[in-house]
Amino acid sequence: MKNNLILLALLFIVSCTEYNDIKFSESDLTLQTKSSENETYYWYRGEKIPLTVNLKYVNIILPDSSRNDSKIRKAIGNLSVNADIENHSNYIKVKFKNQVRGIQDYYAQIEEIKNNLNVSGVYPYFEQGNGLEPIGTSDIFYIRLKEVKDEELTTEKKTYDLTALSEFSKKHGVKIIKEVQYMPDWYVLSAFGSDFKSSIEATNCFYESGLFADVDPAFMFKVKKNATNDPYFSQQWGLKNTSFEGYDINVEGAWNITRGNGVKIAIIDSGVDDTHSDLYPNFTSISFDAESNTSPSVYNSNENHGTIVAGVMTAKGNNNLFIAGVAYEAKLMRISFDYNTNENITEKLSKAINWAWNNGADIINCSWGLIGPSSTLIESAINNALTYGRSNKGTIVVFAAGNREPNILNMYYPGTSDDRIITVGSMNNIGYRYSGSCYGEKLDIIAPGNSIYSTGNGNSIDHATGTSVAAPHISGVAALILSANPNLTREEVVRIIERTAKKVNPEIYPYYQYYNRPNGTWNEEVGYGLVDATKAVTVAYNLGLTPPNSSPRLDYYIMTGAAAQYDDWFVMGNNQNATAYFSVKSAYINSQYSYYWQIKTSGDSTWNPSYTYNGNQSGINVSIPRPNMDSVITVTCDIFEGSTHICTAIMPLTVRLNFP
Repeated sequence: MKNNLILLALLFIVSCTEYNDIKFSESDLTLQTKSSENETYYWYRGEKIPLTVNLKYVNIILPDSSRNDSKIRKAIGNLSVNADIENHSNYIKVKFKNQVRGIQDYYAQIEEIKNNLNVSGVYPYFEQGNGLEPIGTSDIFYIRLKEVKDEELTTEKKTYDLTALSEFSKKHGVKIIKEVQYMPDWYVLSAFGSDFKSSIEATNCFYESGLFADVDPAFMFKVKKNATNDPYFSQQWGLKNTSFEGYDINVEGAWNITRGNGVKIAIIDSGVDDTHSDLYPNFTSISFDAESNTSPSVYNSNENHGTIVAGVMTAKGNNNLFIAGVAYEAKLMRISFDYNTNENITEKLSKAINWAWNNGADIINCSWGLIGPSSTLIESAINNALTYGRSNKGTIVVFAAGNREPNILNMYYPGTSDDRIITVGSMNNIGYRYSGSCYGEKLDIIAPGNSIYSTGNGNSIDHATGTSVAAPHISGVAALILSANPNLTREEVVRIIERTAKKVNPEIYPYYQYYNRPNGTWNEEVGYGLVDATKAVTVAYNLGLTPPNSSPRLDYYIMTGAAAQYDDWFVMGNNQNATAYFSVKSAYINSQYSYYWQIKTSGDSTWNPSYTYNGNQSGINVSIPRPNMDSVITVTCDIFEGSTHICTAIMPLTVRLNFP
């Protein structure tokens, strides 16, 4: 048996190296055969991530036309190994009752199942460790195509190399199912009937061919909701805390400026009660169900998670009904999926995210997380939203940090996958991190999340505890910010939320400045602190307004890259890059002040200077690449003390290529 496995490994290596001329030496083969027999790996962001096969479970995948549950039960009952089976909508999970003796015996049992059922679709599970359930695979996996680079193309639309996918798939007996909707560079493939034992094997082979940009083995993630019901709590302390003043999001002052009008929040969740009188007035005209790939969204009366989350954000205010959402004049875009399914879950969630930003969502709220490894497909969808949403200004993506359980202490994925995501922890009504809230180096901010009063199914009131209800507080504040100033970029919205946060209970949670945390002091349990809606909206409202003529000028000097420097212009000469330092006047440097910088350019439309903060953030270092023509960079700094706007300092600087 062992010799046969080695031969199969050799054949697998040969079949997967034909396209990229990889050479394996005898020593390479020796290293492979001496490794632990049930260890393998998968590719994630160009790195090999080790995996260990779980020897207790397998998945059986059958075409719909040949599925017969009674026949399957009878066939499995005839196996030499004792097994339990668990039926799901599109697959059957088999658990071996007696101990499987190593990887060879495991794959022998798989072969017996295949022969008994006369199918090839039997796939392994893999260990996750830390007491978590093993994660399954199926015949499905995802491939990302390489972009075709053609200098003669005049259109901005990207094109991709489908020929390599067609030829490589045909060679290995893999079926191309479809393009991932809204993501033309990603395709869904099936290994059913091929020689691959798992989607892991298939994606490794495709990736190592060098023909494709990326892969995703489509792990069958278990989706975790981030809220749990607690005893009833009779008031919305998260909006106005009358028992412990100051431990709320301070929203009433923000409502004097805006209530969220003109902003769309997408909720990707289990569905929202479409008859709730405190919710439906704020529904957008379109919605989507990621399970059926159709509109409208689907509402399950037995699942209240989505309805509770929706109410925190957008329940209608000032209507003498139930409660008020944080942004109670914002519109709610409903996108539903089924928490109880995990086959193709990454495709469904990726589709939901892409549908949201493609249909005008300004903010995407995800009060859930995935338990399992990583997914390049869903990360690609999130990147699309963060980068291209809101006409390239960037959609704000908010994830719940997750709820701590005996085997789940770390923050939930994919809220930890991209630093541009706002990842939210939960706080109780006295300003302490709620004990069930996950935390760590990827936590950005906290919001009320303990006994939160909200809308419930059946046109009712309900309550919940967890980061699920903390996250929509942040989404609501982001909606207020964008309503006050629609021109802000995603980065500016995030910066405002984080820089205006309250430093709650610093004696318990010491806040420190970290090099990778540019928006102030930070703590791993509470992030930048508690969101402050009034302060954030006030800052947003004042940013970008035309400064009065009496505005003070900024100081500046060119550190590198100038042939000559004058009061309001400098010459680059032969330099390709310059570095400039801008700062406020000394009269405006105060430890109580906050500084919000912006850069605008005119002239070269492709020119893109960037900046980093310096010291106490009353100054910035600006990297200035050489423009294609004489151009102007205008640097402004809005200065605040608390919620009070002190002034806007400004400096227009002409960048000349040569002396005039």
